[in-house]
Amino acid sequence: METKSNSGVTRRGFARQSAVIGAGAMAVAAGARAAHHEKTVEGTIKVGIIGCGGRMTGDISRLLGGNDDVKLIAMADLFEGKLQKLKARLEGSKDFGDKVGVEDANCFTGWDAYKKLLDTDVDLVLDACTPYVRPKHAEAAVDAGKHLFVEKPIAVDPVGVRRFMAAAARHKKMGLSMVAGTQYRHDPPHIETIKQIHDGAIGEVRAMRSYYCSSLPWVVKRNPGWSDGEYRIRNWYNYIWCSGDNIVE
Repeated sequence: METKSNSGVTRRGFARQSAVIGAGAMAVAAGARAAHHEKTVEGTIKVGIIGCGGRMTGDISRLLGGNDDVKLIAMADLFEGKLQKLKARLEGSKDFGDKVGVEDANCFTGWDAYKKLLDTDVDLVLDACTPYVRPKHAEAAVDAGKHLFVEKPIAVDPVGVRRFMAAAARHKKMGLSMVAGTQYRHDPPHIETIKQIHDGAIGEVRAMRSYYCSSLPWVVKRNPGWSDGEYRIRNWYNYIWCSGDNIVE
């Protein structure tokens, strides 16, 4: 996707000056404005978000804080509490609270919340929901003709990856903008390092080791009123079917 953005906004703590695209949401915003098709965006870009957890908190905050021509108008989440908590936080921001205009009618919760959000007149959708449903959401976003930023991973298994790739191919043919949250793939120092390796700067690579050192996954204490399904989804990082496992996520 070609964009005109020179922004350095990034996802979470990845805020080095060298990061050009980072979270990707700002790149999609630029692409949404530059796309040449029947849904070319003019004026203020109307934004909707799916998933109101920690990852989305960073993504939407950076998008709103780094652009003068965007406005959040719709929100969706499986859980009402998560949606309202993020809504209050964004509305109360002294940096971009004036770019938040989410009416109660545009707050959607439940399993079909994403469908209801896509039925609104948003131009750009940011999706940071639980990873296992992202292929389904991508397909729906394409059907609705929306520009899309979707967090990584795009899926948790090969079947989901193929579904997402097929949706992305349809999306591209429509002239829409889509970006995934793989920020290191857009980071100039990382790109240049890989190029140097491919060009033989360190000789022939015969073996490689990769490590990921981290703390144990977070756990949400169970509420006695939750079903088994709700408990697992609220603790999605701890279940392979939800997250794909630690390395994939």
